[in-house]
Amino acid sequence: MLKLYRKRFIVSNMLLSGIVLLVTFILMGTVTYRSEYNDLENTMIEIIKPWNTSSGEAEPSRKDSPPPAKPDKQKSESPDNAKEKPKPDGGDREGGDHQGKDKKQPGHSEHPDFISLIYHTDSETLSVLSNNTSVDEEQLYTIVQTISDTKDKFGVDNSSRMIFYKETTQSDLKVVLINRSYITIRVIRYVLFLVGIFIVVMTAIFFISLKLSKVAVSPLETAIERERSFVQDISHDLKTPITVILTNNNIISSSPESKVREQLQWVNSTEESAKDMMKLVNEMLTLSSLESVGKSVDRCSVSLSSAAEKSALQMESVAYERGVEIRTQIEDDISVMSDPEYTGRICTSLIENALKYEPQGGIIEVSVCRIKKHGVLTVRNFGSVIAENDLPHIFERFYRGDKSRNTKSGHGLGLPIVKRMTELVNAEISVSSTADSGTTFTVLFEYSEKL
Repeated sequence: MLKLYRKRFIVSNMLLSGIVLLVTFILMGTVTYRSEYNDLENTMIEIIKPWNTSSGEAEPSRKDSPPPAKPDKQKSESPDNAKEKPKPDGGDREGGDHQGKDKKQPGHSEHPDFISLIYHTDSETLSVLSNNTSVDEEQLYTIVQTISDTKDKFGVDNSSRMIFYKETTQSDLKVVLINRSYITIRVIRYVLFLVGIFIVVMTAIFFISLKLSKVAVSPLETAIERERSFVQDISHDLKTPITVILTNNNIISSSPESKVREQLQWVNSTEESAKDMMKLVNEMLTLSSLESVGKSVDRCSVSLSSAAEKSALQMESVAYERGVEIRTQIEDDISVMSDPEYTGRICTSLIENALKYEPQGGIIEVSVCRIKKHGVLTVRNFGSVIAENDLPHIFERFYRGDKSRNTKSGHGLGLPIVKRMTELVNAEISVSSTADSGTTFTVLFEYSEKL
């Protein structure tokens, strides 16, 4: 069963983490895709900017100059001729060549994948300003004719799968082109990078989940083991009185003529066994009630001094029968914020627990005092010591670790009940046990100034 819980824990953790990572990476991919397009547009603007300035200065002179001679209107100039003919961008024939080249060269040389060109609307000719020859002149002419009819400055020509940026003047159409695969390749690389990260992260999450599953199941495993041990103990505790009751009844039934007085020892034995069973059932019901979800207690000012003194007096007869002395050191008028019923039961249960493990002739000390903002109840017995390994578990439900203490009556529910009561009244309980000082239970209540 625990293996199934571990598998479910790992699968649930992996599934949840995978969904979160997947959604995150999809959002990152979408943002990156849009960012790539924005960066591409900015790059195209940077490419077109130098020859915008040059063209702007030459615009007035172009109107008067004849259009560049072209062998065919439908064909654009070669890259070499375009570099040698800066006339469409203005300037005289002698000096304009160097000026145009100086202004255009940085954008083209730094971005060799881009195709930059000018379409002269008057002469219907093309001037290719870049060295990229991946697209022939006829295709360029067709692309320019298509994008010239669009209203968008930046977009995609689906027929040629080219991304374009254009700027239009009265006589020219300046265009920068790049194949759509430029973006696709960059995005694919980024997606592969994210896939690699996803695999690495999910592998790490798997091993972490494997480790966490052990940690998560460990308390459950401990609880199941303790529950199994408790069932064994409780079965023995129930089996013994039931056996006694059945045996006594058989003895009584075998002598129907006998008087009750003659069978009194069997009747008393049956009664004691029934009381022991009833005590066990009551403890289980009490603990179940205290641990119910949403359980709360209305606190008020309670005299801890009176509660401790009353409990000590009630247990005097039990202490006398066992040959144990109860000594009290109870300060007057120590009031705490608590519940009257729970305060009395806490005092009585701790004194009863101490009497249970104190041998004949021993001493139990019960003290009440004030320490700063707390009213402090202390119950100490000297005749038995709790093993160091058992101290951290002494208040756990069903725990009965000390084998020597298990010989005493009890079902391992008394201290868990006391622990739960202290929690409900916002008190704190602790225990210490050494061979020199004995076993001491200490409860810190919130001090109340007055009743």
